[in-house]
Amino acid sequence: MDEITWEGRLVRWNDTQGVGYIESKQLDEDVFVRISTLKHMNRGPRLDDVIYFRTHRNRKGQLCAKDANIYGVSIDVNNVAKLPRRKTPLKQIVRNLFILLIMIGLLYLYGDPIWQYLLEKNQQIINYSKS
Repeated sequence: MDEITWEGRLVRWNDTQGVGYIESKQLDEDVFVRISTLKHMNRGPRLDDVIYFRTHRNRKGQLCAKDANIYGVSIDVNNVAKLPRRKTPLKQIVRNLFILLIMIGLLYLYGDPIWQYLLEKNQQIINYSKS
């Protein structure tokens, strides 16, 4: 949703499910947070923790926390390295390859006439500026 870092307070937390809600005076709605968003912290979240976070909307349109940190709690450097890296979706890779192939094909078919046209225009500009 945005790249703004918000501040809020953990108002609900379910340890069994590892989910909860952050209330922020800056936002109109509570923000959903998962334990995976806070796994890099040296301790788990507790009620009334002050949390700094960014937001995005999930598929259901729910406002969710991302890149969250608990104020006053250090980051577990060993745990950060274990966090999974986000992979580029296959659909996006296929789309990008398709676009690349189309561009290569167009350059192959029309590349030479385009370059000739650009060289002629460039020469016209040079000749015009000399006169």
